[in-house]
Amino acid sequence: MIKEYLQCIRIEAVRHANMLGNIIADLPFYKEKENESREKASLFVTGELLFFLWKIIKIYAYVMVFMYVPKLVFSKITTAGTSGFSTEDCFVFFTLVLTCVIGSVIHSGIFDVNKDSYCTIKILRVRPVIYFRVKFIYRLVTELLGFWSAFTILGMNYVKAFYLVIIICLSRNVGECINILIFKMTGKRFADHKGAFLLLMLAGLFVAYFVPYVRGCVPAAYIRIFDSIWVAAILGTGSVFTYYVWTYRNYEKIISRVYTEEQFDETEDGEKDWISYNSNEGMKSYTGDKRLFHLYFKRTSGKAIYNNMIKVIIIAIFFVLGVLAIEMGNKDAVGTVISYSLPLLALVMYCLCNCSGYCRDLFTNCDIHILRKDNTGEGLAGNFIFCLYNILKINAVPIIALAASYFILGCICQVYVITAQIIICIVFMGLFFSIFGLFTYYMFQPYNADGTVRSFRYYMPSLLMYALCYGCIFVRADSIIFVVASGILTSVMVIMSLNLVYRISDRTFVLNK
Repeated sequence: MIKEYLQCIRIEAVRHANMLGNIIADLPFYKEKENESREKASLFVTGELLFFLWKIIKIYAYVMVFMYVPKLVFSKITTAGTSGFSTEDCFVFFTLVLTCVIGSVIHSGIFDVNKDSYCTIKILRVRPVIYFRVKFIYRLVTELLGFWSAFTILGMNYVKAFYLVIIICLSRNVGECINILIFKMTGKRFADHKGAFLLLMLAGLFVAYFVPYVRGCVPAAYIRIFDSIWVAAILGTGSVFTYYVWTYRNYEKIISRVYTEEQFDETEDGEKDWISYNSNEGMKSYTGDKRLFHLYFKRTSGKAIYNNMIKVIIIAIFFVLGVLAIEMGNKDAVGTVISYSLPLLALVMYCLCNCSGYCRDLFTNCDIHILRKDNTGEGLAGNFIFCLYNILKINAVPIIALAASYFILGCICQVYVITAQIIICIVFMGLFFSIFGLFTYYMFQPYNADGTVRSFRYYMPSLLMYALCYGCIFVRADSIIFVVASGILTSVMVIMSLNLVYRISDRTFVLNK
């Protein structure tokens, strides 16, 4: 078995050496010498060192961008100042949320399969369990050196930094176990569940950055993880998951399934053929288009249910955390969080009610057929209203779940006025962003007949809206101002979208060439 490990390590070293050799060969001043081999010992060593160095540099950049810079920013914009944002406290809290919880699930080493991995296992006959164990060791070494040196250089005690890095390494194994279980249940890796992937990432950013901003200091995770009971629990639990990942032997099924799925286009012929359309029939009436859209929403109801289930689970997690905080005697703190969360609702509702994925599916399965014939503004406006009605039915589920969570927590904390205002804002914003996504699609239809994006103007309004929603976090105004503003903007969006779709959609909603 040791020989197999050494063989796999040598293959990885050859690959890194070849990558370095190709980079050197592309330099304008490089001249290849006679009898020069890219597998010399010097190139082997240099390639491996640069590989580890590149991984460590990326870890440094990650720590600076997502931990150290936010620590500096929050210490400046809050009244607590630097006293509420010590370096070690911030590193521990941000690491536990972003790296251990979120990063370990969405960044799986087992499912990071590429053509080199497939070639190593299928062509060079390296056993999958050996290959992934070697990847496990590579990742362990790079993260141990990278995070430990980064935390120490930026001012954390080196002993406590080492323990924090051990937690990171153990949490990676927990994330790998979660990915394996998801693969067993769904047959897909977690990264293929786009909605869950995005929601988990946004939830992590919300917890990591919004909670310290509201409180004026980071939570006392630093004290907890260095408590002897927590140390024993973390090390014991992490060791169990590490053993499971190390002894797991069904890697061949994973790599064959993942690699095979990556070879198929996401828009398979089967997905395009289940709606038949005959151009001779014309489908000139709105009733005909309505039947086409009705069939689409009926066939894709499972996808909508799955996406809503993920959103409701995320909302339920925060609701349970709020209830637990109240039970632990932090009723006033929860009430304060509810009161201060109104500026963040714009960003939350933008993420919950984003319908860009449905717009792409609508084009692939419905609109690509409709756009091959002449259309009138009246007919397209009818299609717009019917699609908007169905999208609102889908988005109503997370809207109701979020409003119900606020209602229950607000009644428990006895902040009735602000809770009522928040619920009104949730309804207005849910309607606004549902209309906005579909309206942007009708005004800037970006796809050609192959389903590829030909016009990037479609993404500009969404990026601008995301920036505006993020900017709302820093707005200081009375809650009634947010309610009035959301009501006015929603009314304007309804009127503007219906008028513009009716008047100019026959010129904007066309098939790109």
